[in-house]
Amino acid sequence: MSKEQPEITPFVEKLNVEKPNIDMPSVEIIVDAQVDAIGLNCPLPLLKAKQGLNKLAAGQVLALACTDPGSVRDFEVFARQSGHKLLRTEERDAHYYFWLEKKP
Repeated sequence: MSKEQPEITPFVEKLNVEKPNIDMPSVEIIVDAQVDAIGLNCPLPLLKAKQGLNKLAAGQVLALACTDPGSVRDFEVFARQSGHKLLRTEERDAHYYFWLEKKP
């Protein structure tokens, strides 16, 4: 029986950071791998993230997209307990996006 692996694709994601009264340039996060967990329910988005992070070296960044609203809390708790750094969380049109940096 073959275990299903997450789809991982290298890409670069540019994020704009807005702070009132501070002149800040755009922040660029270099993403080393991406996981598409759209349509998957708990606990699968987190499981796919763990599988993706296992393929990365320390300091590399994984981006994950999903549609599970419970994933916001799940990823906050996961990052706190695992030591991986949750760089950014974003919600757009019932889609949730997470950027995780693998711990050293």
